[in-house]
Amino acid sequence: MRKLVRLAIVAATILAMASPAFGEPEPPVSSGSQPGSPLPVQIDAKRMTVLVDIGPHGPFDFLIDTGAETTVISERVARHLDLQSDGTVRVLSIGGQADRDSVWLDGMTLGTLQIDRRRAIVMDETAIGAAGIIGIDSLKDQRVVLDFDRGTVSVSRSRSLLERDGHDLLLDAGKRGARLVIHDATVDGIPVDLIVDTGLDVTIGNVALRDRLDARTGDKTTTTITDANGHLVNSRLKVVRVLQVDRLRLIKPLVAFVDSPVFERLGMVDRPAILLGMNHLRMFRSVAVDFRRRQIAFDLHRKGG
Repeated sequence: MRKLVRLAIVAATILAMASPAFGEPEPPVSSGSQPGSPLPVQIDAKRMTVLVDIGPHGPFDFLIDTGAETTVISERVARHLDLQSDGTVRVLSIGGQADRDSVWLDGMTLGTLQIDRRRAIVMDETAIGAAGIIGIDSLKDQRVVLDFDRGTVSVSRSRSLLERDGHDLLLDAGKRGARLVIHDATVDGIPVDLIVDTGLDVTIGNVALRDRLDARTGDKTTTTITDANGHLVNSRLKVVRVLQVDRLRLIKPLVAFVDSPVFERLGMVDRPAILLGMNHLRMFRSVAVDFRRRQIAFDLHRKGG
């Protein structure tokens, strides 16, 4: 029997499709004198946001999204700053695509980190769950550390390799587009490609993984996800036995399965794959993602994780 479950799930993950507006190279990101200074975060039941200044204005609460390819500003903030459209961009999200305005931001400040002038996509604040998103275009030379125990996020320029003896698990990652991919992961013994995605409330699996698991047991529980474009997306829910990343194990994690065009765009259709969301990332003491060095580190499970 199919069971319908309504959950308040927000999927902020986005990809900017090919567009003349995003054909120009992005300016570099510069950092201040204390690039590793932790930023206090605002935490609700699922999300962590940091305070960001845009030029002389702010602060505004932004998500740090390791799964979004481009930086985003909400329609409300764009109106407040009287930013004018510089063209439209086709944006791909978990549930499909939509055309969105793009604008220029005259630089952003996160603590001591300075992000120079760059384009941003304008999207609905309710759909993205914050006043904006710091995407991979602003993080590509950076190291992001989410410390869940201390309630801080650090964003700093990557200057050296992460120390292998300083973390419970340190992995070298591959790349799929702009995103870092972990290949040494399994779900119930099934090898999967895994992307750490801090813009997702819940972990999302692709159809290839769902079909492999369905061959063992059929779970017909469903839910609805709201994606960054405001689309309502039907999803299958399943509690799997074990999600394992190298030697770290998450027992009975909840995964939502979506036939999403994002997986197709990333070339992750045939092989089982998951986007590891905040419902599972928060089970660790801390998670570090170094885009420049292509490293991802996890520290001990939190109590109850």
